[in-house]
Amino acid sequence: MRARRWLLYASFGSGVLTLATVHRLYGLAMRSIYPNPISFNEGWDAYYAKAASDGVKLYGAQPLLTAVNYPPLSFHLVGLLGRYLHDMNFAGRLISFLSLLWVAGCVAVIVLKMAHRRFPALQAALFCLAWFSLFGGGHVGANEPQLLGHAVVMSGVVLYVIGQDSLVLLLASCLLCIAGGFVKHNLLSFPLGIGVDLLFRSRTRFAMWVVFASAMLFVAEVLTQSIDGGYFIQHIANPRRFGLKIIPRVYGF
Repeated sequence: MRARRWLLYASFGSGVLTLATVHRLYGLAMRSIYPNPISFNEGWDAYYAKAASDGVKLYGAQPLLTAVNYPPLSFHLVGLLGRYLHDMNFAGRLISFLSLLWVAGCVAVIVLKMAHRRFPALQAALFCLAWFSLFGGGHVGANEPQLLGHAVVMSGVVLYVIGQDSLVLLLASCLLCIAGGFVKHNLLSFPLGIGVDLLFRSRTRFAMWVVFASAMLFVAEVLTQSIDGGYFIQHIANPRRFGLKIIPRVYGF
């Protein structure tokens, strides 16, 4: 009787959270088609996405008054889609929104693999969508590479979880984590978590992970400098300001 009552409470809570999340995601989706800027740097991202699509070297000169202090991969992806949509800003917003859905799907796959039950997997995906949409709405459907980077890195986590006994999937996971870092360079938690897990599971595979990651970092750096200019490190290392938000606004943009 008590278990049935808790199941009823859980179902009711999930239903309320689902309605709130769907309502919030609908609002964020509608916001993404408006011409008004969503965040202060949307124009900045659109400008460099257009530059990347036109073949301009993003890091071809030393950073003086301005710096391109984001990695290049998001600019090239948004620029490629924006060339077909004829709207760089909307292309970035579309990629951001789809990336959130992809991240939630990755969370569901990971929990399903670990728990072998569908309900916890669906719950995990729901909580992921709810958290991003209710507390991180400024990134959802905005022309900003944060969620795209999460989507790439989480794809690597999925490959690691479902293929821990496969060397090919392990290296593919490492490659996706490196690629995610070249979308947004602050996504370190999951690659570090994979490394720590490997260190406890198998020192041999941990060493392979480190060697392969180092090699891919070197290759990505060489490709970036050859395609986008030789001042990549100087731009990325350019000083920036950070702000600390103590209390998140649930419906704040």
